Parts: sequence; structure tokens; C-alpha cells
Amino acid sequence: MLEVRRVKRAYKRALLKVGAPIDLLVNNGAGFDEYPSVPAMVRGFSLDELVGDVQLGDVKVLILADDLPEGVKLRSRRDRLRINGEVYGVIVADPNTRAIAGQTIAWEIQARG
Repeated sequence: MLEVRRVKRAYKRALLKVGAPIDLLVNNGAGFDEYPSVPAMVRGFSLDELVGDVQLGDVKVLILADDLPEGVKLRSRRDRLRINGEVYGVIVADPNTRAIAGQTIAWEIQARG
């Protein structure tokens, strides 16, 4: 567990340096539930990452699992993120890439505007 706590602290420090607030818009079937802003790291994909379903203009978003409101899971392509006032659709939301010992540290999300 020490390793997990250390990694979580490292991610938190990184988000404090380069993170920005984003809004979560989770599809509820009839519209969207909007949640308070959460800190996230947002960057574009590099040219060598443009494979499969990744397109030029997509962004990679990193959100700490501890920062997601309770019960929120961004699993649907119908979910949205508002980044700097622009709405992006969730393409892939992956809780496993940044997990340690089965515990999700951060969600890695591919989003498209």
C-alpha cells in the first residue's frame, strides 16, 4: 500500500503543476448530469500515437480516480468533458492503464472535440 500512496502523491503533485479544471458531463439517458470541476492533465496525442481510433485533434486526459465524484465512471461514448469551455466526447475511458495492484490511480481518457 505504501507504493500506491506514493504514486498517488506523485500524480497529485504533477496535477498541481500542470493540471487544469475540467467539467464532467455524464449521460443519464435523458440528458447530462454535470459535476463540479475536477483537476486534470490534458494534452494532445503525439504523431506516433495516431494509431487505431486516435485522430489528429484528439486529446488525452488524465483524471485522478480520487478526484472523480463518488459513483461517477466515464464509460460511455455519450459522456462528455468540458475543457476550457469546449465540449469533448469521451472516446475511451481506461481505468486500468494507470492502476497498481488492482487499484485505479488515474483514469486515462481519449476525448474528441
